[in-house]
Amino acid sequence: MTNDGREFGNRIQLVHEARQYKEIFGDVLKCLAQGKGSNDIVAMLLNHNNSQSKVLLHAIEKNRVAFTSEQEKHPYSYYAMYIVLHNPLIIFQSLQFFETISLHRHIVRTWLKMYTHPLGNINNNNPLFEYDLSIDRLIEIIEEKNYITNKEEFQSEVKGSLAQNIGEHLKATFDKLTWGNQTNQANVTPASLFSEICTPTKNEFHLHLDFDAAKLSSMINLGQIDSLMEGIKTELLKAHNNNLTHSIVSCSSHSNFAGAIDELSKWYKCASTGLIKKIESVPSLIASLLEFDLLYRKGMASEGFGFIRIDHSRKKLTTRDCAKVVTGIIHHTLFKAANSYDLQKFYLSGPSVDHYFEALITAVENLAPQSKLMKPWANPEHGPMIEKFKKLPSYLKPQKNYEKIRNKINQQQRLSRDEAIPYPIYSLFPFPLWVEYVEKTH
Repeated sequence: MTNDGREFGNRIQLVHEARQYKEIFGDVLKCLAQGKGSNDIVAMLLNHNNSQSKVLLHAIEKNRVAFTSEQEKHPYSYYAMYIVLHNPLIIFQSLQFFETISLHRHIVRTWLKMYTHPLGNINNNNPLFEYDLSIDRLIEIIEEKNYITNKEEFQSEVKGSLAQNIGEHLKATFDKLTWGNQTNQANVTPASLFSEICTPTKNEFHLHLDFDAAKLSSMINLGQIDSLMEGIKTELLKAHNNNLTHSIVSCSSHSNFAGAIDELSKWYKCASTGLIKKIESVPSLIASLLEFDLLYRKGMASEGFGFIRIDHSRKKLTTRDCAKVVTGIIHHTLFKAANSYDLQKFYLSGPSVDHYFEALITAVENLAPQSKLMKPWANPEHGPMIEKFKKLPSYLKPQKNYEKIRNKINQQQRLSRDEAIPYPIYSLFPFPLWVEYVEKTH
C-alpha cells in the first residue's frame, strides 16, 4: 500500500471511530474537510477536554491513526466516502427504487388523479377502477366515454409528477451520504435546490432574496448563472402574484417540474464521466466493486472499518471464493432485498466460504425476488457464476491501466462549468456529490 493509500485509510478509520460521538463528530469532519493532519485533530480534541474527546483520543492511539495534512483535497466529503466504503449496499438498495417505476402505471394513475372525482366515480361497474388498468385500456375508455382531456396539461403533469417522485427518492439517497441529513424526515416537505440556495422574505413594502454565499459560489462554479436567473425570475413572479403558491413542492400541480428530467438528461449527456453508459452495466460494476473489496481486503472487507466480519488472520480469498461470496451477497441483499445488516450475523474465513455462501442463500430462501436487474448475478449455480466473473470490467484491477477517478471528477466539473448546460435547480434532483462537498466545506 502506498503512503497516500495508507493515510487515506487512516482518515476513513478516524471517521469510523468518531461517528458515534455526536458532540465532536462535526468538528472532526470539518478538520478533515479542511485537509488538516492528525496532529491538528488531536490538538482540537484535547481542547474539547470532555468524555467523548478522551475516548476518541484513546481510539486514535490504539488504532495508530496518523496522517499528514493534505496538499490536495479529496473531491468528496470524508463522511460520504466512509459510508460507501463501509457499507455501499445501503446505497445500492436505496437506488433500486428505479426498478419499481412503471411508466404505464404512472400515466394511468396521473390521469385518474386529474380527471376523476374522488366520490362520483366509485362504483363496481366503472371501468376506470378495473384492477391493473393498462394505458391502452385507459385510452379506449377516454375515447368511448368522450372524456375531455387537456393534452398539454396532462403531459406536463405526467412529466412533473414523475420528476418529483424520482427527485424525492434520489434526494433521500444522497441524504444518507451527508452528515446531519439522516434524521427521519418522513413528514418534512423536501425543498428544491433553489430553495436551499435562496431564502425569500417578503413584507408589505419589500422583497428580499437571501443567498447562501457558499452555495451560490458552487452554482457559479457549475456554470449555472442562467439557471439562477430563472430561479430569481420565478421568485419575482411569485411575489407579484400572491395566488401563486410559495412552494413548488407543495403545489397540487406538478407542472413546475415538467422539464426537469429533460434538463437533467441534457446535463448528464454533456458532463457524463462515461463509467456507466447503460443501465444493464450497473450489476457488473457492483459485482466488480464488491469483488475488489473482498480480494484486496479494502472497503467493506477492510480490517479496521469494514462491514463484513472476516477472518483477517487467514490468507486472502481466491478469485473463485470471491465470486462465490459476492454472488451470495448480491443474492441476499440486492436480489431478495434482505437487510444488509444481516450480513454481520455471518463470519467469513477461508475454509468456511462454502458455509458462508450457503448461509446467505438459505437465510432468504422464503423471500420473493425483488430485482430483475440483479437476477443474472444472483444465480448460485457454480458454472454460470464463474463465467460471469471472468468477464468483469477491469475498472478496479490494480494490474490494469486505469484512469484515476479524480480525473473523471475534474472532467465533469470542467464540462459542467465550461459548457454551462442548465441544471434543473428548480427541482428535487440533488447536485453531484462533489458539489455537496464544496457547499459543506467552504
